[in-house]
Amino acid sequence: ALSLRRTADRERIADLDTIPSPYLMGLFDEFGSVGAGAVIESNRGCPYGCTFCDWGSATMSRMRKFDLQRVYDELEWCAKNKVKVIFCADSNFGIFARDVDTARKIVELNQTYGYPKRFESSYAKNTVKHLREIIETVNEQLGITILLVEHDMSMVMRVCDYIYVINFGSN
Repeated sequence: ALSLRRTADRERIADLDTIPSPYLMGLFDEFGSVGAGAVIESNRGCPYGCTFCDWGSATMSRMRKFDLQRVYDELEWCAKNKVKVIFCADSNFGIFARDVDTARKIVELNQTYGYPKRFESSYAKNTVKHLREIIETVNEQLGITILLVEHDMSMVMRVCDYIYVINFGSN
């Protein structure tokens, strides 16, 4: 019979750079330029305990960052290998000032290599301090449209050309 087994709690990894990068180790090199998508992390953790999300409630802890040069190197690997879509697995992309620099790096790589074509992320929920600059950088430089679910309407009005409001499944 099947049963549910729960493993014991364990310490979170304090130094994320001890985790090897599969991109930089060459584990994906054999796939060459297949044009698929890639998942990149620049940090882990979430300081929030939102009721609509299990991410932060699972950790509600200090966020830990990967070295920024490592993130850039992984992004460049993706661009050189013609990865069309990069999905950023951060829980709150835009929460740190360095996320603006990451957005600029993505634009730079697109202008150099023509890739990535799209960048997808789960944006910061409880702060919009850096979000406007990230959205404007990516949109103005790459012409990429961003789907934004945000309740700070003053910020939304400043960065959006078009706004569609969905109310209980209808716009």
